[in-house]
Amino acid sequence: MTLNIDTSKKVIILWKSTAESSIPVPCEMQEKIDEYCNNKYRYIIMNSGSGDLFDSTLALLLKNRMNNAIRETQTEILQCGKEDITFD
Repeated sequence: MTLNIDTSKKVIILWKSTAESSIPVPCEMQEKIDEYCNNKYRYIIMNSGSGDLFDSTLALLLKNRMNNAIRETQTEILQCGKEDITFD
């Protein structure tokens, strides 16, 4: 379990491995987290997953690419009118 504090962005990130995901945060660490949270820091917990990182990242990139293509097509339809669009 690792705690990172970024004072420039006012963010606290707690990194937990898969084995540590069900273990509660130690009291000393929780006190430090509470202190920063009281000063309006954002608290983020990052848990390791059990899936393949490469496959998960690839799927996310493909989904984002598809969403961008759909958004661009919708914008083009709105700007040109339905009759003016051709798909070659």
